[in-house]
Amino acid sequence: MLLFIRNNSVSIKVSQKFAFDIGFTEKIHSAFVAGFLNALSSFSFVKIKDLIFAVEHGGDIVQSMDPAASRVMFSSLDALESLRTSAPILQHLLTIPRSSATGVIFPSLTRLILVQISETSGLEQSVLRAFFQNIKSKFELAPQAADFCLDLYAPANELKNCDLRFLEEYDGLKVIWGDRPFWGRRKEMKYVCGSGNPEVLNFKIQQVA
Repeated sequence: MLLFIRNNSVSIKVSQKFAFDIGFTEKIHSAFVAGFLNALSSFSFVKIKDLIFAVEHGGDIVQSMDPAASRVMFSSLDALESLRTSAPILQHLLTIPRSSATGVIFPSLTRLILVQISETSGLEQSVLRAFFQNIKSKFELAPQAADFCLDLYAPANELKNCDLRFLEEYDGLKVIWGDRPFWGRRKEMKYVCGSGNPEVLNFKIQQVA
């Protein structure tokens, strides 16, 4: 499922059978988009495995959603395997009560891709701390841990002021970062947590991807 919100358009795609675009001549008001998302909560998302949820210049949109609609829409994604979103959206998702008995956010998730990382302020690492604390039980079983990947969709110099060495305790977690590709292949770096070299994840001192 793709849900991408820009200042003047909304694009939604649920599998190949359902897709549409809405265009606007002026900037979308966050309250309008929040109302639109409230209406979407009537759909069933229990079988969605891939979700792209990106909000461009409007991190207050999901916070403006009706709490009940937000809970229905996002707490039912127990089959979700891949999530591509921004840190502010992820922070909001962490506050929504979970439908699973364990309380783990998206229990089937194996890949988290963080986009729209600020070039000036970098990544707010407290969001990642909260997220991985929530899914810590996943890493108690080695096969599950080996399948989880955190993709920081940014080069090292945009992750400045970010120290992710705390991720070292999550054995088997794959962390990827690198330049955003425009043409050709993406230049990326990878570190497997638990390998014994956590300094690689200290972007306060590492500025070259």
